[in-house]
Amino acid sequence: FDEILAGKALFMYKRGIFFIDAFPPLAKLLYTFVGNFAGYNGNFTFEPVGTAIPPDVPIQALRSFSAFFATLHIPVIYAIMQRLGHSRTTASIACMLVIFDNALLTQSRFMLLEPILLFFILASLYCYLTLRTESHTRLFSPKWFRYLFLTGLCLCGAVSTKYCGLYTMMYIVILAAYDLWLLIADRSIKTKHLWSYCGFCFGGFIVVPVILYALQFYIHLQMVPRSGPQDQLMSSKFQASLKGGLASVIIDQPKEIVYGSKITLRQIYTSHPCWLHSHAQIYPIKYPDGRGSSGQQQVTCYTYKDPNNWWIIKDPNSINSSVELPHRPVKDGDIIQLVHIKTNRTLNSHNVASPVTPTHQEVACFIEYNKTNLVKQDLWKLKIENPNENGTWNQIDSRIRLIHLKTNQALTASGKQLPNWGFYQMEVVTDKNLHSDNTLWNVEEHKIDGVAMQKRYNKADESIPMSFIDRFYELQTADHEFASDAASWPFLKSTFIFWFNTQDQRQIHLIGNPLTWWTCSCILGIYVALAIFYMALERRQIFVLNK
Repeated sequence: FDEILAGKALFMYKRGIFFIDAFPPLAKLLYTFVGNFAGYNGNFTFEPVGTAIPPDVPIQALRSFSAFFATLHIPVIYAIMQRLGHSRTTASIACMLVIFDNALLTQSRFMLLEPILLFFILASLYCYLTLRTESHTRLFSPKWFRYLFLTGLCLCGAVSTKYCGLYTMMYIVILAAYDLWLLIADRSIKTKHLWSYCGFCFGGFIVVPVILYALQFYIHLQMVPRSGPQDQLMSSKFQASLKGGLASVIIDQPKEIVYGSKITLRQIYTSHPCWLHSHAQIYPIKYPDGRGSSGQQQVTCYTYKDPNNWWIIKDPNSINSSVELPHRPVKDGDIIQLVHIKTNRTLNSHNVASPVTPTHQEVACFIEYNKTNLVKQDLWKLKIENPNENGTWNQIDSRIRLIHLKTNQALTASGKQLPNWGFYQMEVVTDKNLHSDNTLWNVEEHKIDGVAMQKRYNKADESIPMSFIDRFYELQTADHEFASDAASWPFLKSTFIFWFNTQDQRQIHLIGNPLTWWTCSCILGIYVALAIFYMALERRQIFVLNK
């Protein structure tokens, strides 16, 4: 089953199709190199699970590559045991325990990430132990620098194979800090040498791995230049930087938004694609909890592209919403209206609680009822977070907020689904927090009636340039819709979803025992604080605890 991870990546790399994964690309790049060398033609997708592997796929070469790394575990473990001062007999026993471990043996026979990960973890530890020995005998010698670089290289390999390699990096950094603590007490070492030791260790353990980590993502992006099925998880700007896909749709569209422009608005910082949407159906007059609604036309955030996602930018002082001639660009700070094209109603908000998140205001398209106390409040202030020198609103590039003029709240999607009357689409509300990332939107598609498409980019490339730094940063922050933040795990602030049924919303979540997790997390923090406190006292020759 797990071979699909590396196998699917091998297929995507061969076809040049963009994909994202839960793990960094190093191991998959290595498998791709071996597969290409062994003659993989890119026709087998490795899916679904259980599919027979055809004879033209060099699966033996790929699995042998995994076995090669697993074989390297043995000499490295032997060398580590020797560095720790154990006898040859003890080191040999340690190696035998690994050789005859069924789980490790099984893993080594398949195209998995774990054998590569374990090699880099073990190699990191061996290199640092050698570096540690040199620190006490020949500090700053050529061998010391060589093993400093090798430690950083292996740490990068561990982190770049799976993110759990970060634990190894943390362990090595803690060991280095402890060794520095010991060196401080050595009066024969000059202070400037201690500062040099800190600087070189920072460079070797942090700077070198970070540079090499970024380099592998550069190689990864160069190998997957074409649009793929996972594009939707990325921002509009990232999608447009890939050949085909969104770029082929918007490549000839005008860049500058003007009054009368037809646009689609996508929420930027979200774990799933989401476009501002409306349809003819209205909010229920009463909700199950007894609260009343405005009865106005529903506004949602829809996770698919749809004709109902299109809006017109209108000047409130203009009678109609058609394109003005000459074109007048929309600028930062302008007061605008958004007219839903299909229903010809304006985007509106008011002091009515939203259906699923009653702490926020409802957003709707305004319907003129004869008998109602509701007043049209459909004016929005445009706030461009990254304005250009002219202050104009641009397609894709401009990150904007729409501030409701009457209530001074920003348009956003709450991240919660509406019930069946809202077709399970995402709820749109206004938020009092005007600086939340969730209130940021961008124009994805753009049309101007009566204007021929203007070729702004090289259509042969079918992509719009985006810097590597921006793409690299987005890949580090991209996530799926069910992901949870690691910082929330110790205190069980969120669950980890194992399974989700889209038809009837059934779900299986993983969550620990609150009493156990909360107690252990608190005690661990207290223990670390006390350990640091008593260590500091000892350095001051104040002995509170006996040996």
